[in-house]
Amino acid sequence: MEKHRIGADLWYAISSGTTLKIRFALSLMSILTGMQILMGIFGHALPWVERWAMFATLSAPVWSAVLLASGGLMLWRTLSTESRPCLAWFSNVLALVTWFMICVSYVAAAGWRGLVSTYSVVLLMAIFCVLRTEATRRDTETA
Repeated sequence: MEKHRIGADLWYAISSGTTLKIRFALSLMSILTGMQILMGIFGHALPWVERWAMFATLSAPVWSAVLLASGGLMLWRTLSTESRPCLAWFSNVLALVTWFMICVSYVAAAGWRGLVSTYSVVLLMAIFCVLRTEATRRDTETA
């Protein structure tokens, strides 16, 4: 009988892989979302900005600033070759709190249907980055 390796392969990927690609995607999502909000603040017509439920919790300039700061810090960490564990923790926790608050805003506005979105996937990416901060030697080298 053949052994099923899916669980073992998944555990190996989680325990020995790097979060570099996930951090890069997370930083781009934060920066792009922050820029969309920023363009909406300055009067550019964006078709779905007015429907964003997160504006009910914080104002657009605050969301834009937090998303751009989180994305910029995460992008800098992704491109930097120097390991800085304190900034790694700060960056990952900032991204987690930011995307958690966005998801909470959507749940408050739309009920549990608000979790069926791209933002929930980004929240899972942020959770993964926090869980993997300094978890392995590879993550410490790129922290």
